[in-house]
Amino acid sequence: MSVVASKLFALNLVEVPAGAQHVQLLNSDANSRIAGLEQDIELLKQHLSIGVKEIPGSPSTESVSSSPDSLGDDIQILESAATSVSNGDVQVKPTAEIKAAMKSAVAASKSKPQDPIDVLTTRIMSIIQSYGQNESNEANVSWLGAVKFGPIVRKHIEANEIIPFVLPAFPWKSVNKVEKVLGALPDLGEELALGRLNNLVEDVKAIYEPGAYVVITSDGMVYNDLLGIPDVETYRYGAAFRNMSVELGYGDNIKFTRIMNLQGTTPNEDVDEEEYMATVADTRNRLMEKWLPSDFDTRAAIENDPDINLTYCGYMLFLGKDLRHSPITAGITGRNEYKRVVKRVAMDMITRGKAFARLIEDILPDNVRLSIHRSTGITKLSFPLVPQPGHFSMTPWHCSLAVTGKGEFKTEHASAVRPHYDVVYKNGQPWCFRDRSEIWNWPGVEFDFFYPRGVRVIARGTDENGAKLKLGREEMKRLEKLGRGFRTVLPIGFDM
Repeated sequence: MSVVASKLFALNLVEVPAGAQHVQLLNSDANSRIAGLEQDIELLKQHLSIGVKEIPGSPSTESVSSSPDSLGDDIQILESAATSVSNGDVQVKPTAEIKAAMKSAVAASKSKPQDPIDVLTTRIMSIIQSYGQNESNEANVSWLGAVKFGPIVRKHIEANEIIPFVLPAFPWKSVNKVEKVLGALPDLGEELALGRLNNLVEDVKAIYEPGAYVVITSDGMVYNDLLGIPDVETYRYGAAFRNMSVELGYGDNIKFTRIMNLQGTTPNEDVDEEEYMATVADTRNRLMEKWLPSDFDTRAAIENDPDINLTYCGYMLFLGKDLRHSPITAGITGRNEYKRVVKRVAMDMITRGKAFARLIEDILPDNVRLSIHRSTGITKLSFPLVPQPGHFSMTPWHCSLAVTGKGEFKTEHASAVRPHYDVVYKNGQPWCFRDRSEIWNWPGVEFDFFYPRGVRVIARGTDENGAKLKLGREEMKRLEKLGRGFRTVLPIGFDM
């Protein structure tokens, strides 16, 4: 969890009346939060840095050993070619662009802001930067993109305008619903991600009255056909995700737009399933025809652009596992053929991603660009959605959330935790995994988890006399034990 998020709650144990629909956060004074945040910036620079070392050879599958073996072994080879990316062992070689950005960033760090707008810009940029996790660089600059986005933020402040962010993300749930995710719809992972995005906006609002908002533009339709995910599944995931944001009360801080809206394919902001299905193919074709640079060379970009190289390695990592459960590879048994398919899909994703990135840059040039991919940070801020200690976290659509009795929210593949964790359902839907700690053995009580590290303890049952459950001495001990791990414990529905 980020240092910013840790400032949210000063009060650990809160009682909420039965039937309460919204929880009021206590002791979250804006000035104290921001003051504490700014004191932690230097700590964050060290804490969020990724220790790196160079991967020998190219990340492409051409460099992978081709000794004959089974398809399962080939999948392991594909994953090992990119495992170092997941573990944080990539050395980003300093290109001319990176060197220029480092030089500018070092120069900017030596100059002290003078006028009030500069001071406010610096404070807001510190907030934004604290949510990021970019690759380390020779100059030890936390965010090389501050040179690019600082003037954009300043321009909005000068005009007394809302500061807009944009995040291309939340495409669909992984096609691998056997090993990685719990289903096809958003779950606790997406809820936690929305909470972190909302908290970014709230932190900006705390010191800048016009505030900010994040525009999420789903990249689902850019890639889903490449992975064998149906268009209708992509639409329904997105619709459920938007509903989740509204139900959480984030409507003012988090907004949504579709590629077809950015392109002008349709004027309707609220595209229904029928219209989506009727326009998705044309939208995808138009994206490639109009926004892919005519001189873009995918292979050269992978070799020479550090950010694209990092993204490609990430694609190779998840595709090696995902495509074995996709109709795209149905019938493939040979390891070499599987390897070719994985590489082709990864390269096609890079190509389409380039067109999508150009569309966003053209249509939303004054938005601060967030990204769920690891990067050098020159053109965007790498933004972990569910931060994890020691590594750049998996995205909610490529993993499941596993909650422990110690208050940990872990991003894990379902297959890794299923033997030792139980599936928790919410509204009839698989929602997350929960460990088998004795702390959950509380008859008549349900547990509901929320951002950043909170748990609602909800009384559903009755005692032996048919009366509502009470918060007596033993119950308070249980709550206190939960409070040792969770930052916020909210008992709901108990008789006081």
